[in-house]
Amino acid sequence: MISVLPYEAHWNLDAVIRTLYRMCVSRKRLLEWTTASDAERRASGNLASHYELMFAQTVTSLGLVAAIILWAPAAMPAAAPILLLWLIGPSLAWWLSQPVAKRHQELSPRQRQHLRNIARRTWHYFDTFVTERDHWLAPDNFQEDPNGVIATRTSPTNIGMGLIANLTAWDLGYLPTGQVVERIGRTLSVLEQMDHFRGHLYNWYDTRTLQPIEPRYISSVDSGNLAGVLLVLKAGLEDLGDQPILRHEMFDGLADTLRIAIELWQARSPSTESASTATNVRDVTQRLDRLLAECRASTLTLSRAHRLLDHMASAASELAGNLSAAGDQRAQPWVKMFEAQCRDFDGELVRLAPWVTAIHPGPDFNGGTSHESRERVDQILRLIEKLDDGCSVNDMGRRAGEIHRAIEDLVSTKPSEPRNGQVVPGASVTPSAESPGNNSEEWARYAVLFEKAALDCSTLIQSLQLLALRCGNHALMDFRFLFDEDRDLIAIGYNVSDQRMDSSFYDLLASEARVASFVAISQGQLPREHWFALGRMLTTQGGEPTLLSWSGSMFEY
Repeated sequence: MISVLPYEAHWNLDAVIRTLYRMCVSRKRLLEWTTASDAERRASGNLASHYELMFAQTVTSLGLVAAIILWAPAAMPAAAPILLLWLIGPSLAWWLSQPVAKRHQELSPRQRQHLRNIARRTWHYFDTFVTERDHWLAPDNFQEDPNGVIATRTSPTNIGMGLIANLTAWDLGYLPTGQVVERIGRTLSVLEQMDHFRGHLYNWYDTRTLQPIEPRYISSVDSGNLAGVLLVLKAGLEDLGDQPILRHEMFDGLADTLRIAIELWQARSPSTESASTATNVRDVTQRLDRLLAECRASTLTLSRAHRLLDHMASAASELAGNLSAAGDQRAQPWVKMFEAQCRDFDGELVRLAPWVTAIHPGPDFNGGTSHESRERVDQILRLIEKLDDGCSVNDMGRRAGEIHRAIEDLVSTKPSEPRNGQVVPGASVTPSAESPGNNSEEWARYAVLFEKAALDCSTLIQSLQLLALRCGNHALMDFRFLFDEDRDLIAIGYNVSDQRMDSSFYDLLASEARVASFVAISQGQLPREHWFALGRMLTTQGGEPTLLSWSGSMFEY
């Protein structure tokens, strides 16, 4: 650029003179160079360092100013703009070299709500159409108009999206962990029944018969999508055991479902319902809003969450009844989904922490006759209270097991037993009607609840680990037969029916096959050189460098 032209001239002239002198005269320091990192370090300093680095430009500019004033003052008006630009050149270079501040754009509450509405409706698609009738495979599409027809075909990409949707639904609070395991396990079991080719699924299957649709074809894009999803799913499943049993996302997900129901109800034709029905609906929705707000409290315990979820399910059932009486066909299904979500979350909470449904026997073990027993009961109650604050599935299983053993030890210890030849203070040596604990059997039954919690948590963890292993196994596909070593590129696909690889290849980094390339390289199937053989054509969009794809579609990016 013009503002640093003297500096560029000095830099190039210095390089030419140094090179000629060292090669033709001194024959020394022929291997001297400035590394890129050193040049970058020198150029990234403060304003003073830029003037120091570009001193030749400043000296040249001042010299020209003096010369023009002395010998050609009439030329100063014409030369002044260029000379001024050269004088401030180091300042401009310093300003342009400053790092661009990244804009951190926060979504407004209304934008977040809009996106969450889209997410909830998207999950409704998978929740509705991934059914036993279609072998728990996500269909390609649902044609709403004119007759509401579901496409009874699927692809590896559809299957992958259906699988990862379960984990995303868990993230957003639409699905409990147990149902994630159940839904993913059913789909993986179906995949194990389907025809494969070198670990790949074919491009299209009939969801009702599970038969590949002719011609049998392996798509690099679809296989890459499925393999990438399976690897992400594997990592996500391995992480679920360390996540809290009680999460605020659960109640955010419930709020999404309820909000859609209310919006649909508010968009109704008011003339179709009575004033009393409208009043009842408003009263129940306000009650549900209050319960949800209480659920989002930071001090929520497992026991309190169980009661609130039960209350919300009952209120939702009442609301669904009101809407049914009013003939509402749009909002009522969403209210029923809200009720089902409440019961699903509560059911898992009761399964993993069954003691939340019971009242503990209290601190008066052995009728208060044993000081040692009372201390041990107090210790157990403190452990239960701490457990009630919530923890991960892993921690729940471990702590519940500890509490179960502590209660069993408490119940099995007789208060009248001498210890080391001594009589326990406050205990009777001769058993009588008063000496046995009046709630020992209650504590024994209570211990069973913690034993069940430990067992169910352990079972869930094992199921998650097994699912993660199965996902990893399904992600092992042979991509080598899709690779052209001469071009270092992946072919579009392979026609199994004709036993022929396509003659076209994906040659851009910004393409839909990039996931296949990444997965195959990470698994050691393809050389790393393949990644660098992918084209990286750049353009500028909004001041930012942007990779070009062939069509600019979202699918490619």
